[in-house]
Parts: sequence; structure tokens; C-alpha cells
Amino acid sequence: MKIFIYSLIIAILGYLLRDLTPWWSIAIIAGIAGALARLSGIRAFFMGFLGAALLWGVYTFFVNMQNEGTLASKIGELFGNMSPIGLILITALLGGFIGGMGALTGQLGRSLFLPPRR
Repeated sequence: MKIFIYSLIIAILGYLLRDLTPWWSIAIIAGIAGALARLSGIRAFFMGFLGAALLWGVYTFFVNMQNEGTLASKIGELFGNMSPIGLILITALLGGFIGGMGALTGQLGRSLFLPPRR
């Protein structure tokens, strides 16, 4: 349950800060969450992956719906006639990987400076 709560926090903060920060700020947000969550490495990665993939996938879907799929179809043509849904999934996976690596970095940074609780 802790993983899903932190994932939602990552997605919400990323959404709220999207206009004020660059695209890679999701890694910093996930890194801070990874340091605060006190999870194992794989769980921290999954938490960051889920939060960032949720944000980037849902946001890309709504942007695609607003322009009626025009931009996604034109970019899909550049990538060998890829479907707009395929582009949304690739975007979500890329965002998830960035968020997962950020959360893992935060978790490892925390374990570097603070020993684990016993």
C-alpha cells in the first residue's frame, strides 16, 4: 500500500510542477520519494516506475485526445506507421524508467548516508 501512495504522490507532484520544471524533474521528485519511503531497491524502483508511468501515460493520452490524435499519427508515421496507442505506451514506459531510476537513486543515496533500520 505504501508503494501505491508514494506512486500517487510522485504522479501528483509531477503533474503540478510540469509547467515550472523541465521534463527530467520527475526523476528528482521520484528520488526524493525514494529516499523518504524507506523501501528496498526493487520496491523503490517499482514505486518510481509506477508513479512516472502513470503521469506520463495519462498526460500523453489526454494531450492526444485534445488534438484528436493528429500529432501522434504524424509522429507515428515517422516511426514506421506506429499507432498512437503504441506511442503513448512507449512514452509511459520511458517515463516510468526515468522515474524508477530516480527513485532507486534516492533509495541508494539514503542507504549510503543512513544505515538501514534493524
